[in-house]
Parts: sequence; structure tokens; C-alpha cells
Amino acid sequence: MGLRYLDNEPGQNAEYARWEKTEEKLIPFTPTYSDVAIMYNEIAENPKLGQEIEQFIQEKTAEKNEPLTYREDASKRFSKLNRLTNYRVFLLGDYSQETSISYFHKSLGGYHAAKIQRYQDLIERKMRGQMQLASNPNTLGQAKILHMLNTKYIIANKGGEGVFIDMRDPVTLSPENQQKTPGFINSEAYGNAWFVSEVKAYNSADEEFMALDKENLETTAITDETYSNDNGQLFNEGVSGTYAYNGNETVTMTSYRPNEIKYSLENVNGGEHFIVFSEVYYELGWRAYVDGVVTPINRVDYTLRGLKVPEGSKEVILKYELKSFASLSNIALASSSLIILLVFGFGYLSIVKGKDD
Repeated sequence: MGLRYLDNEPGQNAEYARWEKTEEKLIPFTPTYSDVAIMYNEIAENPKLGQEIEQFIQEKTAEKNEPLTYREDASKRFSKLNRLTNYRVFLLGDYSQETSISYFHKSLGGYHAAKIQRYQDLIERKMRGQMQLASNPNTLGQAKILHMLNTKYIIANKGGEGVFIDMRDPVTLSPENQQKTPGFINSEAYGNAWFVSEVKAYNSADEEFMALDKENLETTAITDETYSNDNGQLFNEGVSGTYAYNGNETVTMTSYRPNEIKYSLENVNGGEHFIVFSEVYYELGWRAYVDGVVTPINRVDYTLRGLKVPEGSKEVILKYELKSFASLSNIALASSSLIILLVFGFGYLSIVKGKDD
């Protein structure tokens, strides 16, 4: 049956001619011009990033004790880039089905059969309109969903050579440049996290969803004041209102891991502040620590995380600490250890029995 696709024609080194090479199976994609342009731009903005990537490549080369292949080199460079940065990339066109961009960067698109429903809502009902706005420099500023999702790079021509165009100078986006460049930089993106001066409450999730189009999400967060759990506890109770904002406060991501994200805060003066994080809200497991104190995480902007922070706050840590996950992990570890002991035990008994026989 498989011979319709992979025949038995012999090749070199005892391999079959039509079989996929092991390296291509393990590293299925190579970077396009747009991927390389993004990496070069990130290094240009932060030369230290380039030094860390080169050091990482040297370490991996030493471990292998021979030069890395092109695929290995590219894969390791972009894996290090991905760990040290936290921008997002949006592909104009078939963004929901692409896979290669997600292989190298944090992407808004990419296919996965299971998605959080609220993010799926954005994809189905908002992203097409956002794509139309983002494709025109005169309307890019209106693409608020992309801004709140920290979309730094917009790829218009995936295979295009050249550098990304900074949309702060739309005059440079001529038809000729559009054909040469892979895309442009969205200088309107709000970043990994930002302070807002107001949280405005709506009476339902539908009203909150519609308000995404009309509110200024850079200065105002929106929420559904009726959001509660199965026990009737309101999650966003007491969140709406105005907050201190002096324009000098900053929130900077200092560390990113899938289960823990750290931010440093500066100049949080004048009273209680409110921060919106460009991370999808998920109720189970995630906890927030503001200077070591557990603080409730609120769901804002339909699908993001929001947090109250008191005056003078210096650090925020978002950490995944699902108790049942830890318990199940311990059970799994104990079960695996027991199985290993049983295997060794049966092996030992069989050896002893063999000697007796």
C-alpha cells in the first residue's frame, strides 16, 4: 500500500532513493527571506542578542564536534532567538493554515485543531478585517486587535528579499518596495504589556466583544462584569473604574518561559495602576505575584490578562501552578519508577533462574 508513495528503488548507502532524509524529517523547514529579515532586525535593535546567538551556536558546534549543517544551524539560531524575544508575526493571506512561520517565530496564525474558544472568536470574526486594515499604511493604526496582540512584524510577501519597512514612514511603501520587501514593521503595537488609565465594564461577553472595535485599547481596558465561575464568584468584580497613570511608568518583560513570565515595573507612582498583558487569559493554573503577593488575574479585552498593581510595585510574576497537574506529575513519576523497578526485578529473577537451571 505504501509503495504508491515510497517505492523500493535502492539508493546510496543502503538507503532507499525515495525515502525522506532523517535531517529533513527532524528539521522540516528552512528560513525564508522574511524569517532572516526579522532576525537581522531584532539583532540590529539589540546587538547583545546577536552575541548570545553566536555563543549558543559555538556551544552546539563544540558538542557535536563538527560543523553544523545548514538546517541545524538555522534551527538552533531561531530557537535561541525565539527564547530571547517575544514579538509576534502576522501573515497577510492564509494566516490560519500556515506552519513555517510558527516554526521560527511566535505567530498569530498557524493551524491547530484545538484552540481556546475566545481566541477562535477573534480568528473567525475579527482577523479578516484586521488583515484588510493592516495591508494599508493609511489604516494600519486602526488594527487594534493586532496591536493588543503585540504584532510587531506583518509579512506581506513571504519570499520577498530585502528588509522590513518601518510603517512610521508610509511614503517608503511604494508598489515597487512592496514587491521587494517581505513586509513591514508595525510600530503601533502596544508591546508585551502596557498601563491603562481606565477599565470599562460591559454587561455581557457579546457587548465586550463588540466594544473591541470602538474603544481605544491602548488607554482603556474593557471587561465583562458578569464573568463568574460555576460557584457564582465574580472574577472581574471591582475591576472597572479609573486608575493612576502619569505617563512615566514602564513595564518590561525580563524573562519568558511557557510556565513563568517575569516583568519589572518602574515609576508606578500616584496610586493604584492597572496593567494589560498581551497573553491569552486562562483561568486554570495561572497565578500572579506582585512583589511576592498573590494577586487576582482579571480577564480583559475579551481574551487577555489584566492586573491591579499598588503604588510602588517593582515586579510581576505570572506563573502556572495547577495543583492537580503537580499531583498527577508526582503520580506519573511514581508509576514510572515502579514500572522500571518491576522490569529490573523480573530481569534479575530471570537471570538468577537461568543460572539455577
